[in-house]
Amino acid sequence: MALLRVIDEFFERILNIRYSPLIFLIPPSIVGAIRMLLEDIVHRKDTNSAFFAFHTIVFYILLQMLMTASLSLASGRKAREVSGPVAMGLVLAWLPPLIDLALPAQPGRFYLYLQDFMPFFMSDRLMLGETIAVWAVISGFCAYVWWLTRSLPRTLVGFVLSYLSFQAVGSGWYNLTNLFMDINEQASFANVMSLIGLGFSFVLYSLFNLGSMLPSLRRFNHALPWAVVTMLGARLAGGSWLISIIMSATAFFAFMLVIIANDYFDRHQDAASGEAPRQPESENAVFAIGMQVALLFWLLLFYTDAFVLMLLFFFITAAYHMPQFRLKRYFCANYKIEGASGAAFFLFGLYVNGSLPHGNWVAIMTLLVFGGFSGGSMFKDYKDIEEDRRDRVGTVYTRNMKKGRSLKNIHRFVAFFTSAMLLVPPLWFVYLSRPLWHSLILFVLVPLPALLLLLIKNRRLAVELTMWAFSLYLAALFVLFPAVSEFT
Repeated sequence: MALLRVIDEFFERILNIRYSPLIFLIPPSIVGAIRMLLEDIVHRKDTNSAFFAFHTIVFYILLQMLMTASLSLASGRKAREVSGPVAMGLVLAWLPPLIDLALPAQPGRFYLYLQDFMPFFMSDRLMLGETIAVWAVISGFCAYVWWLTRSLPRTLVGFVLSYLSFQAVGSGWYNLTNLFMDINEQASFANVMSLIGLGFSFVLYSLFNLGSMLPSLRRFNHALPWAVVTMLGARLAGGSWLISIIMSATAFFAFMLVIIANDYFDRHQDAASGEAPRQPESENAVFAIGMQVALLFWLLLFYTDAFVLMLLFFFITAAYHMPQFRLKRYFCANYKIEGASGAAFFLFGLYVNGSLPHGNWVAIMTLLVFGGFSGGSMFKDYKDIEEDRRDRVGTVYTRNMKKGRSLKNIHRFVAFFTSAMLLVPPLWFVYLSRPLWHSLILFVLVPLPALLLLLIKNRRLAVELTMWAFSLYLAALFVLFPAVSEFT
């Protein structure tokens, strides 16, 4: 009975661990780093390279997310309420090397992913300590579900969900990556696996906090232009489709993280405009910034040359929205930051093969992207005119209204300018003697932003639809864009 009382007190104590969004990042990072060290120290596996150390950390981030989701579903409690016990249970990941230290030598066995479905987590190549530890964790998980619910059906649900979570990280994650890459390219394979793991972790966190995350996630169309221009850069650099998609997905992911942080810093302005604040708490912004750090580490390890561009993007966007700087308040600085972000992602795509291509066209096109994204960002301020005037934010609207110009004339200028700048690529296509239908497709899309901005009276809807039109134009430009050899 004394032992049961100790267990009960321990379970109660870990249930009361204070929640923070960083609980999904810091504990698995500590656990993953120590696990790598234990494998090296105890068994001299020589796996402690920076690549695989980071990959191991991502593994435990994903595992913790999955186990938190499982405990939440099995117990009927919110994910944040049970995140503490899962984080504490994660330290059991240190058991396998210690268990194997006490067992006889196991030549030919390793700590590895299971390529084939193994119902009992056993393989003639897998260390026995791993198998023992997995079943010990599943057993402890079920015991905790029983303690929380005193329900046998819920405990059985907990068993199924924890079992599936281990199968997902033990073989599902590996086999999903194997659809795209050959395991023989070990560093690249770990690279893709790590990005997939970070992506799924972000999705799970979003599901845990759907109420506060959904308004930001709905604005994913704001990230599409940056993803497309990254893909365009990768295509011009001659990158493979797989790596080009990875670079584009990374850009999209990075921009979504910035949107989440930006929405938090804009919450008071949103509330003043009469709509509900997008993020009433700072937790999502904290998690987004933590994921930005993880993404930077990923780039530093796997795409070192492109790392500085992502670092630049995160720094300038932080200066854009953080209250200590709030550069979005200053006329032109806000638009130039948008332009610099577009140029950074275009260059990010150009680094698809590990270095920038040669030629003057790189600088010319980078400047064109900078100018296009700078000018093409003005219309987004149409929806926030009153709030920007109150907060003294310098935009093309507030600046010119202060000089006595009418909103109607200012908006007409912005609408026509946004469409006019889109004439440059199809006119260039004509100059290059590209097939006429290439230019015609772009010419048809050119007036769309102006029409949406001028004909739709709801300002917010007009801006959102124009973002879609802008993305559609860039997607068409990506498909139709000539090869570098045609214009150099």
